[in-house]
Amino acid sequence: MLKENQIKKSLLIEKLFDILEEKGRIEEKDIENLSKELKIVKNEIKAIISFYKEFSEIKNKNAVYVCFGISCLEKGSRKLYEELQKQGFDVRRSYCFKKCAQAPVVKFKDRFILNQKMEYIINIKNPDVKNLERNISFNSNVNGKIKIRRCVAGNCLHKDVDLSGFDVENCGCLGFCGFAPVGIIDNKVFQLSPTFLNKIKQDPTIINRENFLNFDRKGKIIMKYNDFVDPFNIDSYIKIGGFEGIKKAVELGKERIIEIAKEAGIRGRGGAAFPLHIKLQGVMQQKENPKFVVANLEEGEVASYCNVILAESNPFIIIEGIIIAAYVVGATKGYIFVNYKAKEAIERLKNVIKQAKDMGFFNFVSNDFDIEIRRSPSAYIAGEETAMLEVIEGKKAMPRNRPPFPFQQGLFGKPTLINNVETLAALACAVSYGPEVFKEYGKGQSIGTKMISLTGNVNNPCVNEVPYGIKVRKIIEEIGFGFREPNKGLLIGGPSGGILTNSSLDLDYTYEDIQREGAMLGSGAIFAIPNSMSIPELVRDLMQFFADESCGQCIPCRVGTVKLTEKLNDFLNGKNLDRKIDEIIRTVMNASLCGLGQAAPIPLITAMKNFPREFSKNFQEVS
Repeated sequence: MLKENQIKKSLLIEKLFDILEEKGRIEEKDIENLSKELKIVKNEIKAIISFYKEFSEIKNKNAVYVCFGISCLEKGSRKLYEELQKQGFDVRRSYCFKKCAQAPVVKFKDRFILNQKMEYIINIKNPDVKNLERNISFNSNVNGKIKIRRCVAGNCLHKDVDLSGFDVENCGCLGFCGFAPVGIIDNKVFQLSPTFLNKIKQDPTIINRENFLNFDRKGKIIMKYNDFVDPFNIDSYIKIGGFEGIKKAVELGKERIIEIAKEAGIRGRGGAAFPLHIKLQGVMQQKENPKFVVANLEEGEVASYCNVILAESNPFIIIEGIIIAAYVVGATKGYIFVNYKAKEAIERLKNVIKQAKDMGFFNFVSNDFDIEIRRSPSAYIAGEETAMLEVIEGKKAMPRNRPPFPFQQGLFGKPTLINNVETLAALACAVSYGPEVFKEYGKGQSIGTKMISLTGNVNNPCVNEVPYGIKVRKIIEEIGFGFREPNKGLLIGGPSGGILTNSSLDLDYTYEDIQREGAMLGSGAIFAIPNSMSIPELVRDLMQFFADESCGQCIPCRVGTVKLTEKLNDFLNGKNLDRKIDEIIRTVMNASLCGLGQAAPIPLITAMKNFPREFSKNFQEVS
């Protein structure tokens, strides 16, 4: 059994979030109250507050937050930031808001301003400025003859359109985020612009003559039914066979589920690509109780947002995957660790947890099984699996030494299964549909499909799902609708991925092919780099991200990422780039405690290898 003080202490970060949401700041009196309630000394609470920027930053309700993720930088967010400073705004840098398809992203109060021109943004404080993007209501409206199933995920959340007069239903992401808002009419996907909606009100037959987009189920497993599933309505998921996987799991037994995960070739979808069946087996075989399942939805990387879109589109499939995994390993509780910025995803997951529990689906694990959501303070390092456990326990996001591994001693020192939410969704699909569905797609050891975040220099930046083995060129052309302007290369695998030339377009999208080029699939992020973008500037921005997000626990990462950022800044300011940078790279990669530091130099290494001319103008040997 867990000790009472462990349980109380684990609530600290959630309590701090609650105070912040209610009051906008954390005061000395709040710290005193928390100290008494949770039996934690005040200095320990203050140490947690100072560690996380979200709790320690001085708040200003009129502050303007500008995203400095690479998708927004590519669309001019740095110039936007500088102009807002000149205009006298309290402007602050932030990292990814998970609205990459409508970059650049600015947050003012509780509203997002997406892909707007400078002239519009500098007037955001003016009460006469209308139509600021906002979270909108998605209640159905059944008073018209024309039926629209509108997307209620991602960028479509913040694009309010007048749908009065239509019979409206909801659906998940359709893969056309760059055209938000979108919806389905007569099995065709249209951009729901005011002009188009007015046209079909006057003449419904116009949908037979207008250009439309096509939602293709082929090559999809997890997103296959996004056009039918209403993320607010559990019945819509049950109608397409949802939660049948839980019943099948109990019928087939735990050992068979592990075999299915192996046959389906399910590997971790969050970046590490560790085989799921080995993790399931490892936790199941542990004798100590209780056991836990932790679903990772932290997704702190810039330009990566497919996990958030999954939760906004089909939260049911995540919960089903958690329940199946908990049944297999014998867990008594599940946790979903969610980036606090993903507020829509959090609310939808809470709703599904309640619905699924009320309908008795939790009882397939045990009568007292439950799932709890824990918010992450948006630190990239918090997505590292052992740092994540520390946060859930109410501590600083600092990676643990291994061994012991989480499957042996994880959350609260107990056996714990940790997987990305997409991995758990894949498990639900493999049990429901059979492993044969996964075997239909892939190449070599890369079996099945992968959700991707496609951003940067493409005409349709979006989240979608692709089969392993597809050509990277096909992803760009058929999903991204081609390059927006002449292209220089690709960043594949997120901020710690590899920066490759356009020759990477001819690669197969598999673990093996991408790794041979010095990159990795990672979380599924693909960023297209336009000719107009400086590779050294891009790498500097990525290094700055790692320097900002380092937990500071180990010197190689804490100091090394800063040194690399400084070296690149010096280079961009005309100073010589010397061979000392190689020594720093080796130290960071070989001596850092966790994957953040170990992988941080990868974009720099691959960029220098693949774009030597951009780094050679001032390169100098140092004795």
